[in-house]
Parts: sequence; structure tokens; C-alpha cells
Amino acid sequence: MRPRSCFVYQILIAACFGLGLCAGVSAQSEIAKFGAMGDSLTDEYFEQGFGSYADSWTELLVLHRGIDMGRTAVEAGQPGGTWGEPRRTGYRHNWARYGATTAAMLSNGQHTGLANDAVTYGVSHAALFIGVNDFSPWFGCYGNIYNGNWSQAQIDSWVAGRISNITSALDTVVPAGVQLVVVNIPDPSIMQFVWSQYPDPNRRDAAAAAVAQANADIRDLAEQYELALVDVYALTKAAFGPNADQHEYLYVGGVGIELLVASGTNPLAAWVADGVHPRTVLQGMFANVVLAALNQAYGADVDLFTEEELLVNAGIAYGGEDTLAERIGAYSDYVAVFGHPGDIDLDGDVDWNDFDLFADCLAGPEAGIGGDCSAADLDDDLDGDLADFAVFQQIFGDE
Repeated sequence: MRPRSCFVYQILIAACFGLGLCAGVSAQSEIAKFGAMGDSLTDEYFEQGFGSYADSWTELLVLHRGIDMGRTAVEAGQPGGTWGEPRRTGYRHNWARYGATTAAMLSNGQHTGLANDAVTYGVSHAALFIGVNDFSPWFGCYGNIYNGNWSQAQIDSWVAGRISNITSALDTVVPAGVQLVVVNIPDPSIMQFVWSQYPDPNRRDAAAAAVAQANADIRDLAEQYELALVDVYALTKAAFGPNADQHEYLYVGGVGIELLVASGTNPLAAWVADGVHPRTVLQGMFANVVLAALNQAYGADVDLFTEEELLVNAGIAYGGEDTLAERIGAYSDYVAVFGHPGDIDLDGDVDWNDFDLFADCLAGPEAGIGGDCSAADLDDDLDGDLADFAVFQQIFGDE
């Protein structure tokens, strides 16, 4: 720590912990209602054929964390028990649709629907998790790249089109005031169905490179719109390993989840019977990394699922010890926050280096730090003071 910060740092510690200002701090931004845009990874699994034995991450948040995504169509007494497309019978504020591409997201009105929900029904937070279908075998992109049929110029054009679609969605939803988490695109190569049909790992890597190219642009969008970003591509790569040497097991709570297995009856399988959709344990990991982003970026203060809960929610007995972090590390490692209060060093996340700089900011402009002291205003009262320090407890609490 720089010497000029020491005195202010000691004051902060005394004020926050000695005087109890950090104890029981309320969430910076409570989730009033939560919405989503996306595809079948985010759509309710009960809308799909495997809903009888697996849950999506949105369902897990509703069922086990009490997150309000609105009533189902039946609960709301909708005629015929349906909202119509794209939501069908699911939660009112979940606009994700099985099979959706980024283009279908727009044509089905996911973005306009969510924006209206923010204005009309008070949806305060949401996630955008879209794009894997755009790069999958069933819409042509994956096979063309895998087989070497597309030039780099064609790949560039395809990526640009997907980014344009996502930009259109952001242009509609962000002005509505939603606290948005953007989730990037996982590599379809990890899916049991995909690697079994496309066995050459080097060619799968070529397809994955196009996904990574799109994800670089998605990161730029998150920075441009000052949003939270979840790097689910990196999370799943850490869990599954490289295409050339995929891991056979992922140990969660001391239990081996079978990463190469798709099954409708084996609860330890990573995939449902179609080999495309992850079963409940992996979906619980998606829920956790989204929660980590909501907590870190927006102070949502929602507990992440423990490893025991990840298993129990899937009908699997806990193995007696936590083992997942040995493979993937902390969920916060896959979260970047852009332009958010607290990111004083402007590196895209909020950490203890920002805490040190916060102390410098309180010392006054003459401290001459190389950061943005306006980001020290964590309680939005137009200045940075001791009250803002308490909010750091919320930001760091997700680890």
C-alpha cells in the first residue's frame, strides 16, 4: 500500500468494522424482478422434453433463491395457459426461447418485451445469454468452419452480423434502465453431441476460434455500454478442458460429474439425453456465475449455490467435501464489470486495488492517483465518503 493511503485506510477500517458500519449493510441494488433474453440454455427446461429430470439456471434461481421472474402463464390465468411466443407457458419475464439465434431474438421481440417489462412491471435486473445457436452445427456456421468451407472474410462477416444483432438488443434494453449482465458464448465443441459428430479436435478448435472472436467483440460491447460481463466461455473451458484433451470428470462436492455422458436417467451425466443441454449441476454453475456478476456489479447480495446445493438440486448426494474450486477457481474470476462504481483503476473489475485507490480518493485530489475517483461514489449520492466504503462488503461478498 502506498504510504499516503495508510492514515485514510486506518480510518476506513475503524469506521467500517470498529464502528460497525459494515455489519448488516443492505444490498446496494436489490433484485425486484429479474428478466432474461436467450436461447434454450436460459429458457425454462419445463418447456422442453427434458424438464422432468433437469432444471435450467433460471429455474434454479426461481425455485431455490426466490428470484422473481414473474408468474407462469397458468399462474397468471392466461387464456389457454400460454403467453404466446416466445415465452409460451414459462415465467412472465423470461423471454428466452428454445432454438433462438441472435436474429430470432430480435424477430421474436425478446428485447422489446424485456424493455417493456422494465418500464411496466419493474424488472430491475436481467441477463442476456445468447449466441451459441449462431455458432452451432444446426445453423451451418460450425460445420462450414470445421470443414474449412469458409474463408476468414466469411467468418468475419458472420461474426459482425451476430454482434450487430446483440447491439440492437442492447440499444433497446439498456435505455429502459435494466441492470444487465451480458453472458458471452460458450464453445459448442464441449457438447457431447457436437464432439461425437465432429471428432477432429483441431477442426473443433477452428470453430471455437470464431466463437472467441465473437466474444472479444461482446466484451467490447459490455465495456461500451458499461455493463457486467460473464465469461462463460472461459468457465466451461476450465471445467471441460481443451478440445484435444477433454476431461472425463468434473468433481463437484466430491462427486464426479461425467462430462462425456448424455443421459436422461443417469443423474451424474453432464448432459441431458440430447447431448446438447447441460443437466442441473452445470446449469447451477451458470446460475452461480450470473449471481456473482449481479453481486459484484450491482450489489445484489444473493448467496451463490454451495457445492452441496448444486448436487442436491440435481438429486445427487453430497460427497462430503468441496472440490469444484480446485478446477475452476472462483466464480468472480469469470466476471468483469465495466464503468461500474468501484472500478477506480479502470481495469474492468472491482478488487482490493480499487479499495486502496478509494482510500487515495478520500485523501483528496492532490493525491494524484492514476484512476477515476468518481467511481468511488458507490452509494450514488454524488460524492465519495466513508458511507461508500460499506458497499465494498457487498461487492466482494460473492467470493
